[in-house]
Formats: sequence, C-alpha cells, structure tokens
Amino acid sequence: MKKIKLLKSFALTLIPTLAFSSFVSCFPTEGQTPANNFLDIKNTENSIFIPQYQLGTFLENNFQQFVNVNYVSNEELDQSQVLISNFRQNLLPHKYLEIFIDNNELNKAVENFNKNQPKNFKLNIKNFSYEILYSQVKENDRDTSVLDVPLNIRYFDTSENNPWKREQDFVVTKQVPGFKKNEEKQTLIDKVLQLDSQINPENAAKFDVKNKSKYSTLELVKILNSKLQIKYTESLVPEKETDQKFIEKTKYLNRKIDDIAFVGSDNEKDLIFNLPTIEDGVNYYLKDAKISDTDFSKIEITLRGVAAKNDKVYSSLDLHFTIGSTENNKFKDLTEEEFFELTKEKIDIKLKNHISAINYPWDKTSIYDFEIKNTNPRYEEEIVSVLSTSQKNRSAKLAIQLTDKKNFSNQPIYIEKEVGLPKHLELFDRENTDIAQKLDKPERAHLTIPELPRENLLQITNSVNQLANSFATPGGYQEFRTFYTSPQFTAALHIGEDVIVDAGMILKTFAKSKVISAYYLENNAPGTGIGAQVTLEVKVKDLDIDQKIKDNQLRNVDSLIFFFIHLDPSFLSQLGTVTTETIGTRKFQIVKDITPKTPLYLEKDQPFGKIGTTEVNGGWTPHVHMEVYPVYYEVSDSKKQEAKTFLNWDYIPTNFSTLRIADKRFSTYDKNPTTIKATGVKISQAKEVPLKFNKDGTAIRQPKTKQKNNTQTPEASKNRDYPRLIFDEFNKEQSLNPNYIFQFRTDDQSTVRLESLYSEAEDNTNK
Repeated sequence: MKKIKLLKSFALTLIPTLAFSSFVSCFPTEGQTPANNFLDIKNTENSIFIPQYQLGTFLENNFQQFVNVNYVSNEELDQSQVLISNFRQNLLPHKYLEIFIDNNELNKAVENFNKNQPKNFKLNIKNFSYEILYSQVKENDRDTSVLDVPLNIRYFDTSENNPWKREQDFVVTKQVPGFKKNEEKQTLIDKVLQLDSQINPENAAKFDVKNKSKYSTLELVKILNSKLQIKYTESLVPEKETDQKFIEKTKYLNRKIDDIAFVGSDNEKDLIFNLPTIEDGVNYYLKDAKISDTDFSKIEITLRGVAAKNDKVYSSLDLHFTIGSTENNKFKDLTEEEFFELTKEKIDIKLKNHISAINYPWDKTSIYDFEIKNTNPRYEEEIVSVLSTSQKNRSAKLAIQLTDKKNFSNQPIYIEKEVGLPKHLELFDRENTDIAQKLDKPERAHLTIPELPRENLLQITNSVNQLANSFATPGGYQEFRTFYTSPQFTAALHIGEDVIVDAGMILKTFAKSKVISAYYLENNAPGTGIGAQVTLEVKVKDLDIDQKIKDNQLRNVDSLIFFFIHLDPSFLSQLGTVTTETIGTRKFQIVKDITPKTPLYLEKDQPFGKIGTTEVNGGWTPHVHMEVYPVYYEVSDSKKQEAKTFLNWDYIPTNFSTLRIADKRFSTYDKNPTTIKATGVKISQAKEVPLKFNKDGTAIRQPKTKQKNNTQTPEASKNRDYPRLIFDEFNKEQSLNPNYIFQFRTDDQSTVRLESLYSEAEDNTNK
C-alpha cells in the first residue's frame, strides 16, 4: 500500500500552534472502498436513496421554475382590494389559488438533462407531484401586496420497486403578487428597510470598522462572537453546590447596535454604524458575524432590523453587509495559522447524489461517495482517504489533500475533516446489542401522518417500523397531526417530536440532569393520555453537542427543559417514593420526593424512564414524545434568577413569565402536577365557512344552518385548516427542535407517509 508522509518539521514550522491532530502524517491512498451504488433500482435497499437523488436533482437543476402558483381570476373578488389577512381566512386560498405546470418546458428540460445521464441517473418526472400548503400562505416579509405560497414538491414511486413506501418531499415558496398592501405593516417594513443595501447600494458602507489595521478578519470575527462569563454568589433556583457559579452570554451578538461599545486597545470605538436617524420603535440587532466562505479577507455581517407597533404587528428582517479592506483602511494579513484554521472550517464536503447523512451506510464509507465544493482562495482540495467511521454517530473522518493553486511543485498539505451528522447525544440505553444495532440502522425513516379519524389511528399497531423497515422512527415536530379530532374536525399542530421504538426500552440521561417532576396520569380512554411523564432540566454547557448549534439555535440559553411522555409508570419507583393521589377527578401516581424545588440530581448515563406499552402509555403505539424549551437566567445583585425578558425568534423582547416553563407556573406543582406538563398538541376548532364575500375578501355573514341531526352542514364544517402560521405558534411557545440535541431526523431524510403503509390511514382532508 502506497503511503504519503507529511514532514512533521514542516507542519510545525508552518503552523506552530495549531493542534497537530489536524494533520495527517501517514495514510493510505490506494485500495479505497469503491463507490456505493445507491441508484440501482434492482437493489431493494436503494428504494431509500432513489427518492433523495430524484428530488435533490430536480431542485439542483431548478426544475421547480416550471411549477408555479397562480391567482384564479374571478368575478367575486377584486384582488387589488383584498388584504392577504382576509384572503387567508375562509378557504379563499383553496378557491382562488391553483398550481400551473408548464409541462412543455418542464418535459423539455428534463429530457435534455436525461440525454447525458446513465440509466439509473435519469429523472422520472412522472413520479413527481405538487401540493399547495393552503393553511400556511402568508404576506411576504418585504412586500405585503405579495402572497408567499408554500408549495410541497413530492417524489413517490408507487410501483413494486419501492417496497418500503419511501418518498421525498421539499417545500419551496412561490409568490403571487397583486393584493392590496397592508399599509400599517408596510410602513413598519419600510422603516426597517431604510438600511437595506439591496434597495440602496450606498447602505453597504453604513457598517464598517474605523481602524482595520488592528485586526485580521478572523480576530475581529472572534471578538464579535465572544462571550462574557457573569459570576454570581447565590442562586435563587435549585442547583448543586459544586456547580460553577457563572452564566455565559454573548458580548456583542443579539445586542442592539447602538448599545455596543466596541472599544479597541487604544480606547477608541472601532465599530462604526453610519446609520440614518433611527425612528422611534425601530431597532437593529447584531445577529451574525462570520468570514466569507470564498474570500477570507471579508467579513459578512447580518443585522436583524425590527420595527414594532406591538407584539402582534411588527416587521422583523435580516439585513446583510460585507466589510472588507479599502485602499486606506486594510485588515491585517491572516497568519498562516489563521488561514489554515479557516481552511479547515470552510471545507464544504457533501454526500453525492443528495444522499442524507442519516441514511448513508457509514460502515461502508467510500471517498468516492463525497464531493467538495472548492471555494478556497489558495488551495485545491481533494479527499484522499477515509481515516475512521462511526455508524453510531453517523459520521466519518476524511483526509483532505491541499495543493497550492499557484505553485503545484509545493509539497501538499493534509488535514482531517469530520463529516456526517452534527455531534449529538444518545437518548436510549445501548447496552443491549440488538437494540444498539437497530438504533444504528441507516434505513431510518421520517414518518408523516395525514388527517386521520382517531378510531382508525387506534387500528394501527406498532408495525410501522417493520413495514417501513425503520427503527427509532421519528416525526411530528412542527407538523399537523389531525388525528386528534373531535366530530367537529378540529385541526391540531404537533408541538414535540415522536420517536417510535419498542416498548420496554430504557431512556438514559444524556448529560448531568436534574429531574424536576415525575408522575403518571391515568387516562379515561385509549388515545387520550400521556402515560408517565418525566421532566428534566439540563444546562446547555453540559451538552456535548455541536458547538455551532450551541452558538446559534441555543444562543444565550442557559438551560433546557425536556418533557418525556408516554412512558411506563412502573419505572417511576426507581426515581423515588411513589404515592397515588386523586386531584380533582384524575388519579395520579407521583414521585413525591421530586419537585421543582427539590429536584433529583442525576449524572450522565443514568436511567430515568422506560417506553410504555399501549396499555399504560395513554393508549398509543409505543413511542416517546419529547418537547424541549429554553430557560434564560440573569444575574441581579450577585444572584442567579430567572430572566425577566428574552429575545424571541423574531428578536422581539418577550416576558419569560409567559412561557409554560416559567417558575411561577411551577410554584403550584405540589397541588397540581399538571402545571408541569408537555403541550402535546395545540388544537383549533373547525369554523363555519362563509359562502359569499365582498369584493375585498371580507365575508358576508350568513345564518348558521343545521341538519336534522343537529350537526353542521358540510359547507359549515369544511374549514379544518389550522388558522395560525406554524412559525408564529412555535415562536410563541418557544418549543425547540429536539433534533438539535438527538439528531433523530434531518430535513433531507427518507420519508414515509402513514397512508402509504395502512389502508386505514386514508387522508380525509377533502372529505
């Protein structure tokens, strides 16, 4: 086997302070594992990968440009007089939006693409379908006369070549102009856009650095991303005495730019905001600062501009700026160490053919399954070896060869790069070898569920995993799960993530944790209960996960509250003394020793729950439902306490006391354990649909009609859409994606719909 060596003296001379583990001094360059053949239709396992390739290639070639959404001309409405807020109501999008496919151009483009492709790489356009997500249409963020329409693009092969019923879908946004402007909202938008460089290129220079010669670009970015440790002497929330007494907050990020006092070593303010006069009610926050992917001499800045009338009427937009050297004001040159630090960070490696990292068989890793998007200004980058693989972590370490673009005679340099899923944590006990092997299966599917009558749901057994050839099958976060229906066809938004696994599996702590509640709530009927619930609080600094997730999705979050429901009540006795109580009309089994004020402290890898059977978990297929919420603390008078306010996802200051995990809601736990309870779903009652409208889209109200059996007529019960936007609901709830922590699911993962597996799971949306 041929080997290439990197002279250690050269590496240490070139980059004296860089960790030597970043370099590969000896590795094989021949005898690599050949590329995996993921697209051969004769191989059953490839029914997972073919939809990923088909949809990914469709989007990569921008074939979605031939699929659009149009407004249907009609005599009932005058579109120019219709506010989008009115249009969203009463099923008007269902009536007056339609999908238009330019089949001639689409087929021509696909045929042209297929000419140059081998058999297994040709697109099968007949397996694509398109669907408007009517309930989620909304005003455009920058122009309130434009309707943003989410369009779901789906690839699904119904033939016998797809035995596990796998598919792939992706939502793109199409725009429909021509509506009446929302003047109140547009005024706020226009205020924010005063600083937008897309509208006025002169604004690109509004954000700058006074004396760039003090800093390299990397030095300045690290300063802007730096954090403060705020110490305290006393905690008003329960914690171990051994805990370090400080909380960490960003120094500049998420701060209003007029509050940032960025002062250099010479005591002069270096960060300059040449802003126009900011009107009352408008704020700009520093959201992000990073080095350009293609030019290390430039810094990309993102501001979040917010103009608010109140917490319901506001505009919140990102504005982008680039800071670079000018003739009279130049950044310091990057050191060799800094350049290689950026080189390693910016290497963009992806799996070929749009294969998902969750579904890729990492135990069969081949360098030929990857591609590099080469944007490095100095070096050509090439993958030359697989150093290690982990099917458990769904990742691999690759050796990358860097060749000088200008001088190919220079000795190549080799670095290692980890690819795959972001670093994440394990929830389930893996001591059982059979369970561990099932958890590692690359065939994991994301399950989606249609609108489904409850009685049909209960006919479906725990064979989902078997039929879909999946294990630890996730789904549900930010999805509609409308099988939680009443006779009035309520719509339901699922707040947490479900993972379907075998009953009896043990859940283990994934970091140092404190258990703040543990109880079992008996249910009155199948498919209505939560089973046993265990609630954990975990400090973010104790989570051994990808640092980028901590710095972005969990920015300034101090702790996370985890709700786990549908567990087995028999396990509660392992957490403490269990008592049975009747509170109101409900029976509880409660671990009395555990309360928010007297939590149980557990180290990492300690068992805290068990997956319940259908008989005890609330009447459901065995699974765990998990919800995650952020906790913010502050220090006042040297005391750690619950923060009064935080910035929500739209950068609107929000009272922490409004959240379901606020301390004041936990204070009555002794009297009513359900003060600490997972949300589960948010339900919306179906509303009567007006049949006639004014020209501006407002409804002409009609008397309610009833049938002899005292139920609403079909016309009066059609609107079962969830009336609010998913983002707005989750922004209000602050329910985080559990996959930030556990990576059960990714956006590009193989999918299966419940109705594809079961005839009982018939979609009732249009019935």
